[in-house]
Amino acid sequence: VESTSKYVSGHAWDVVPDEARSTRSQLIVTGARGWTQLSWLRLGRTADRILRSAPVPVITVPLGTAPKPIERALIAVDFSQCSDAAASVTRRLAAGQDTPPAYVLVHAWQPLVDYELGPVGGIPTVIDDGGTAAEQQLESMAAGLRESGLGTVEARVRQGYPAVVIEREAESMAADLVALGTHGHSGLAHLLLGSVAERVVHRATAPVLTVGMPAVERAQGAQSRSAAAR
Repeated sequence: VESTSKYVSGHAWDVVPDEARSTRSQLIVTGARGWTQLSWLRLGRTADRILRSAPVPVITVPLGTAPKPIERALIAVDFSQCSDAAASVTRRLAAGQDTPPAYVLVHAWQPLVDYELGPVGGIPTVIDDGGTAAEQQLESMAAGLRESGLGTVEARVRQGYPAVVIEREAESMAADLVALGTHGHSGLAHLLLGSVAERVVHRATAPVLTVGMPAVERAQGAQSRSAAAR
């Protein structure tokens, strides 16, 4: 493997994304150990900020992770551009392996609740057809991946808070890699890391691949330039 080294003065959360842009890197890999004193917070301040502004996909590796091939990969799917990109990057990461991994697509959904006003106040009505639609859409995605020669692809739809579902499924299948997109739905406009992705990378015991909109937009721009050149 060819490699180079470079020492740059500055905050890592500024320097690393800038270097990724200037060197046209395709991936950032960072450790999850930080300077925090909170035992439950596995993701350090530096890695957290890199994730928020990264122009390319990022793999965050927990302390104590042993190097090994990807045998089981969990891909969290919410049918967005970011999760589609996370699936694509996962496939490319495993492409050079002698044995392809088993893929598990996981979609988590929560039922909608409609409150109808009545004489005794709000009467909740659960709208519970989201799971069926998601199962059909996820199975269609899995079938397409199988037809493309990806190998073993399983689709799992679970009800519950997405971060908790992802954590439980990753633990139950002993995932070697967890992949998901980020959206920035954290309630603060300046935070580009979504609350679901934030919790998963904080608590995961396996490496986590995250792909945000900056990485998606950068890849789309590169594809457009390539098409224009042709």
